Amino acid sequence: MKTTEKTTLMAQPRKRSSSSSVRPLVVKVGGSALTDDSFLKGMADYVCELKSRTRHVVLVHGGGPHIASLQERLGLEPRMVDGIRVTDEADLEAVTMALAGKTNKEIVVRLREAGIPAVGISGIDGGVLTSALDDARFGRVGSRPVVNTKLLDIILENEMIPVVAPVSLGDDGAPINVNADLAAAAVASGLDAETLEYVGRVAGVLMNGNVLDTLDESGIASLSARGQITEGMIPKLQGALSALASGVDRVRIGSLRTLKDGVATVVREPRFGAPAGIS
Repeated sequence: MKTTEKTTLMAQPRKRSSSSSVRPLVVKVGGSALTDDSFLKGMADYVCELKSRTRHVVLVHGGGPHIASLQERLGLEPRMVDGIRVTDEADLEAVTMALAGKTNKEIVVRLREAGIPAVGISGIDGGVLTSALDDARFGRVGSRPVVNTKLLDIILENEMIPVVAPVSLGDDGAPINVNADLAAAAVASGLDAETLEYVGRVAGVLMNGNVLDTLDESGIASLSARGQITEGMIPKLQGALSALASGVDRVRIGSLRTLKDGVATVVREPRFGAPAGIS
């Protein structure tokens, strides 16, 4: 894989370099699971297994509970709209400290304890993630991240795992928050990843309490119309569709157990016929 600078806008396909023999796997972890020691250990073991098979793995993380806890300690009120954290200037300080600081370093420590050479960075470092501020409802939040893969390529070529906090740069040159699910999709697209996985406590995308085997855009629209998509799942499904449209082969959503057992939800591009997973 070349270390020449490559910049990719989310949902735009990227030509794969002919010298790239290994397509990375991108894993996004987040949610309340990151406050659970047993999950963190299991996550590190899972990433170690993936690296032994795939060689190049990138981990992107959220950290909502850590952010909310710090916001409350600072007298700030956490606010969410459509699964996206509303972030004003004061909130941004808490987001930066929680994501690029505490959460990022805790994950790096756990990976290194498992024998994995991990490097913690944020989207600001090396200009990995930038985004326009395109929705005033969310404050200093970017929803269409652009990825510069140069630093990620250097880390991967040196057989290490980048651990990316989604604190990024706005088009005004100042820090902004980017939802981790959307950031992971953009990173997967930018690196021409083979697979994107969303890992958390939920077993997969649920309908009537059951995990859907597969889901496509029509199925997502159907679930949304029925009010069966929770706020936290909205950006995951948005990111999944964007990644697929950009050339990522497969997107899976599930828990560590369902991903290992092969029973997590697979989001795929639409085909002819009935919506996937919906009847």
